[in-house]
Amino acid sequence: SALLVVVVQSALILALILQRRARRRAEDDARHRRSELAQASRLALAGELTASIAHEINQPLGAILANAGAAEALLRRGVTNSDEFRAIIADIKQADLRASDVIRRVRALVTTHEVEHEVVDVNTIVRDVLAFLHRETERRDVVVDVELASEMPELLADRVQLQQAVVNLCVNAL
Repeated sequence: SALLVVVVQSALILALILQRRARRRAEDDARHRRSELAQASRLALAGELTASIAHEINQPLGAILANAGAAEALLRRGVTNSDEFRAIIADIKQADLRASDVIRRVRALVTTHEVEHEVVDVNTIVRDVLAFLHRETERRDVVVDVELASEMPELLADRVQLQQAVVNLCVNAL
């Protein structure tokens, strides 16, 4: 009877180990599917906002081109006023930074990444999202009235997922 108890206990332990492995595989699979779903959601959102993104990038690129043309025209006329060239170069740099910022925000929104919890300021995330969606709100003739909390505590969260959630909320509201 002692041998029978040991055999039954061994069988139960083996069954529990197999069940635990199956549960871990199922959890890993569910985690992977959630990640794929989040990626698909980000890509769908980026597709929906493509016109706004293109406009947001074309604006600074157009400014860069216009400033480069103005500098070229000044050089052809023999004008070498360094103050004018400094102003033109400053405008080009500012437009470049705006375009880079748009690209950085889009890339952060659509890239697959591991969840990274960090301390984030929710007000900053809301401001960034609203800046990203500014062209879309103008296109749809929507006025956004923002009232941010003055004493919002910092939050431990994944910045990109939080941005995506706020973007989704705003796009749904639009």
